Amino acid sequence: MPRPLRSRAWALIATGTLVVLATGGAVAGVTAASAAASRHAAKTYTTDHQLCYLIKSVGPGIMIPPAGSVTLKNQFSKWQPKISPPTIHCNPVEKILPTGKVVPITNPNAHQLCFPITQSKQPTPNVSVTNQFGTAVLQLTQPNLLCLPTWKSLKAPPDESTPQPPGLSHYACYPVVKVLAGGYKIPAPLMLKDEFGGPTTVQVSPVPSRLCLPTVKTVVTPTGTKTYPIIAGAMHLLCFPVSPTRFLPVFDQNQFTGPGVAITLQETNALCLPSTKKIGG
Repeated sequence: MPRPLRSRAWALIATGTLVVLATGGAVAGVTAASAAASRHAAKTYTTDHQLCYLIKSVGPGIMIPPAGSVTLKNQFSKWQPKISPPTIHCNPVEKILPTGKVVPITNPNAHQLCFPITQSKQPTPNVSVTNQFGTAVLQLTQPNLLCLPTWKSLKAPPDESTPQPPGLSHYACYPVVKVLAGGYKIPAPLMLKDEFGGPTTVQVSPVPSRLCLPTVKTVVTPTGTKTYPIIAGAMHLLCFPVSPTRFLPVFDQNQFTGPGVAITLQETNALCLPSTKKIGG
């Protein structure tokens, strides 16, 4: 990206605002503004299940913050990660249990785009994590993903007036090394339905792959500092490997993409459940 455009994009990220140019009469303008205000209203949603997809390719438009400009803080620690281009995209997903009970989507805008991170060594205490599949004590290792709330469109760049959907937390994700006690029982057959289709019967591993903690993110730019707080601190996401599906193209928009970037998804990677945790066994 040319330097003037990059500086402008960084300034927009810092203020938490993207400028949208519109045309039309006064009545149309009022209607559009009213609809945007309703869509972007500050509302805290319950945490949805997430179906995560590996990313096959990423188009131009990703704006990775410079080293040292992003600080993350959660219940474990505070640190400055090095951030790489995204590798995982997550959709809110409806889960259908063998009993026929449906766990619905509460916020269809609650997508995530996840970026690999590296950093100096961070504390990773053992944790006890509980969700609909059970309770287990987990051994974690160093955080390796930062997941940002993300607008998504199947047809064109979202070009929303805010850089991210409201009422959602950022997440830092920690790989699970080992289940130390307890365990999770996966009901079968388990079916999932998201924006790409379904219901589809899936196979889910009972051994989780990562735990994602709600995390405060602070970004320092040439025009100022912006902090994105934790919205629902009690709710975490525990992710389980899931059987793969076909790849699809999407367009994502968040604080690191500007109006949007084209992304091709490769296959499903994990089913993430809303979960609670406590430190220790």
